Amino acid sequence: MMGEPFTTLFDRASQGLLEAVKMVERALLEEGIGPQERALAALTQIENEMVKNAMRSKKAKSGKEQGESESEEQEQPQDSQQQQQQQQQSQQAKIDRMKKQREALQRLIGRQEEINRESSRADASAPALAGKQGTLHDDTGDLRRDMQAMPEGKDAAEALNRAAREMDNGQQAFGRDDLRTGGIHGTRSLAALVSALRALEDALRNASANQIAQIAQQADQLSQQQQQAAQASAEAAAAAQPPDDATAKGMRDRQTELKKQSDGLMQTISQAAEGLQDDYPEAAKALRAAAEQSRQRELPAHQQRAINALLYKRYERARKDQVDAANYLQALAMDLQNASAQLPPIGEHDLRKALEQLGEQAEKVSQAMQDQNQQRASQQIDQARQSAADMLQQLADASKDPRLQQLSDDLRLPTGDASPSAAGAETIERFRAAAAVLAQHLEKLLVERKLSIRRQVSPPPAKYQRLVEEYFKSLGRE
Repeated sequence: MMGEPFTTLFDRASQGLLEAVKMVERALLEEGIGPQERALAALTQIENEMVKNAMRSKKAKSGKEQGESESEEQEQPQDSQQQQQQQQQSQQAKIDRMKKQREALQRLIGRQEEINRESSRADASAPALAGKQGTLHDDTGDLRRDMQAMPEGKDAAEALNRAAREMDNGQQAFGRDDLRTGGIHGTRSLAALVSALRALEDALRNASANQIAQIAQQADQLSQQQQQAAQASAEAAAAAQPPDDATAKGMRDRQTELKKQSDGLMQTISQAAEGLQDDYPEAAKALRAAAEQSRQRELPAHQQRAINALLYKRYERARKDQVDAANYLQALAMDLQNASAQLPPIGEHDLRKALEQLGEQAEKVSQAMQDQNQQRASQQIDQARQSAADMLQQLADASKDPRLQQLSDDLRLPTGDASPSAAGAETIERFRAAAAVLAQHLEKLLVERKLSIRRQVSPPPAKYQRLVEEYFKSLGRE
């Protein structure tokens, strides 16, 4: 009986460890035992499966003759390609599922917005609002459970859990005919729903990047297999005696299979581009361009000519077309890797989280500037600078934005003998500049996604950036 896939077991172990860490951080040691045990069980199962696989491999090698081993080696590339195709189908299914979850989440946001509008009306009916909020609470729970079933949906599911708690509190307030409190919880629920949407968008971006990477890997492996086929043709052409009919048929069948897999790869690229079009049009355009370039290089024609040459046992002619096909597949793999660069390097969730962290560090600096103990104040400011520098460095690496890199470098510089007041003012100015850059990235991302729901529930980008500017200016005046 075949065990569970390693990816499932690793996801289970990782999830268990993360849950255990959270429990320990909250000093809930006994509650953390269960997740630790689940993680350990998954890791033990992984070890057992690896031992079983090693034993099966050893027995298979010792029980087969050399000829059978060579035949098995020829089948391995085909098996590998089949596994990759299955992985791609699974990845596409995962992306499709997340898109449906996003649509459902957008509908939940619209319903919460409607409840919030109704609760602010003078003639609002508290019992009716309580019923609507309760129904929305139940539907949110259904979506949360669906997201929890996927490792990629963990962050979004946590946000939905927060939204559900606010909905429950809002329903109870409406039940007490307390429209004001119910409206407050409705506002908080809406914010949590939007946070879930951002987290889901980031998960979708990462899944799309993984999908492109898998397709590029398949092209690379096909190139290697095509090169091996070319080497076999070269050896046949140089041999004193031509290959027998069975060997010649095997070479032709192998080339036929390589063409079939290459044709399938082109279809996969087309499907992936279609799936990315709405959310990431630039990446979709790059995928189509990569496929079109392969067609212009006549990749299918080279592979077909190699098949025809092998049919007539013209091995040197087959070799030339096979070498060309291998080179074109390798070029395709590189083009596909470049296509992934068209995806947004930083997600909205990452950007908003970074802005929030900058605000927190700015608050710490502002408080330190008021501290009468100058040595302690200087230490607190230095710590805030270091934390912000580390965070900006990660964003600079992801976005390749030289402005973020420069700001990170500047914050690492020592403040020297500057007073806490002067060092704090300079630090907040750096934070303000960093926040402005991050706000620009956020504005660009929101415009590119063109999600109407974002325009309804998020501050307009220009207004958002202006608020950021005013916030940091106010901190600098304190």
